[in-house]
Amino acid sequence: MSPRRAETNEKIRDQQCVKILDAAEHVFARRGFSATKISDIAAQAGVSHGLVHHYFGSKVGIYEKLVERTMATATALPQAMLDQPGSPLARLSLFVNTMLFGVRESPQSFFLVIEAAANETTPAGLKQLIAERGNQSIALIAQLIAQGQAAGELRSGDPIKLSAHLFALFQGLALQQAPAGHEAGVADAEIIIGLLRR
Repeated sequence: MSPRRAETNEKIRDQQCVKILDAAEHVFARRGFSATKISDIAAQAGVSHGLVHHYFGSKVGIYEKLVERTMATATALPQAMLDQPGSPLARLSLFVNTMLFGVRESPQSFFLVIEAAANETTPAGLKQLIAERGNQSIALIAQLIAQGQAAGELRSGDPIKLSAHLFALFQGLALQQAPAGHEAGVADAEIIIGLLRR
């Protein structure tokens, strides 16, 4: 097989995997882990049951990849906010607005993590990953909050607790979205920032 052909095949495989994972995210969020079947995911993705099984092996394999993908994104954004220039308040405002965009556009990502953390059938290693990455995200934003407190921009209080409450707020707003058909107008960045501003 030529290098170009191999590269093309790899690209097609990657595209199919993303398509399947995106479909699985919607199905798992709607039905939960226990009630979801590979055939449900295949139907949502518009591919064969065999293709899903070929790429991921099992429902657990899909679920693990999906949660890993979601949690990788969850820690990348807080790290990016710490690394970029600007005042702590401006960076925290950008973080809040980005998270609210995620709440509006992809509430199923939040449902997936909440369901995986709460479900008794979730593999222990996956629960540990969720806890570790969640704590890492909270700690990163706590650093940003501490910077804002030192600059006199943000209210006093334990940065870890303030950060944990902030993440809980995003989860709550996500839970109000798609399943009940609520409009994202309830999610207001100014209100959220106002809770933290000095």
